[in-house]
Amino acid sequence: CKTGRNIFWGSNLKDIETRLLKDSYIESVKIKRKLPDIVQISVKERTQVAAVMYGNNYVVVDDSGLVLRKTEVEPQVTLVQGLTISKIEVGVPIEVEEKVKLRQTLELINTANSHDMYFTKVVMTKAGVNAYVLENLICQGSPQNIMEALKNESVQKVVASLFEKNIERGVIKISGGEYISFNPSVE
Repeated sequence: CKTGRNIFWGSNLKDIETRLLKDSYIESVKIKRKLPDIVQISVKERTQVAAVMYGNNYVVVDDSGLVLRKTEVEPQVTLVQGLTISKIEVGVPIEVEEKVKLRQTLELINTANSHDMYFTKVVMTKAGVNAYVLENLICQGSPQNIMEALKNESVQKVVASLFEKNIERGVIKISGGEYISFNPSVE
């Protein structure tokens, strides 16, 4: 789309859309002609929500696991550990052996973000996940139990209570039925 050209013969809207969609951060594009001289382009962007370590690089993904970029610089998103990566290609969903765990972890991160909670790191374990509020303050449990506790704001209340007491170290164990316990020692 170039200034000064005719908006019908000088602007191939399908070509513009195709070029924009090559960027992995762009989810969708809508283009309209507004007479007499305007081409309106609306873009819906993907949001980076997590990063996975791959060698010395970080692979940044969106909420569906689509690879947005690879970088050597640590991004300011939740770091996910404990995955066995089989394929990484920008613009394509990340392929891992633990597909269900990845899906659950991305859902957990999205739930946390939408309920005013941020985890610096999520480590997948055989028993569930360890979701780090701080380096030494960990929420431990299954992704489903942690998500349930986030939705009913139990985790947020426990973390706020610990911060009020200047406690920044320990394990918050979350199990079903809204049961949450705290152990001040970190393994």
